[in-house]
Amino acid sequence: TQYEALAFGALISAIDPVSVLSLFNELKVHPRLNSVVFGESVLNDAVAITFYRSFIKFATHPSGHPAPLIIGEFFKIAIASSLFGMACALVLSLMLKWS
Repeated sequence: TQYEALAFGALISAIDPVSVLSLFNELKVHPRLNSVVFGESVLNDAVAITFYRSFIKFATHPSGHPAPLIIGEFFKIAIASSLFGMACALVLSLMLKWS
């Protein structure tokens, strides 16, 4: 179905930055460029996971078009992931500050 194709596209989109980062490591590029691409890669992975899970919900929902549920799922994943990331960053920064 079209939703399965969209889910596959979301899944495969996260692979591209991984190959670029491995190439950067081989070529010993400037650390700042490596950091920028790595940051984009992490964000790209998060978006790919969110889209994948949302499209899978579309594909497996009995009625086929549960738009409000999918939009709610998208924001639930995005917000929960952001809060988890901020909490982990806060804990790690405090650990590093006091160690």
